[in-house]
Amino acid sequence: PRLLNVPQFDGILIHRGNTAKDSSGCILVGENKVVGKVINSTGYEQKLTDMLLSAQQKGEPISIEVS
Repeated sequence: PRLLNVPQFDGILIHRGNTAKDSSGCILVGENKVVGKVINSTGYEQKLTDMLLSAQQKGEPISIEVS
């Protein structure tokens, strides 16, 4: 997924990854149980993508707030 309309950014991706090397400012999904790492990211990315696709197919609005 790509976040749009983010001030000072041209779209931010949300994807799987395990360390900062896997991201150039993107949001990595997973569990924060190991210092400096994201674990189990593949399952979380798949679940998030499935949820977003389901909402899109139903015509539901999708918004994500990052704070």
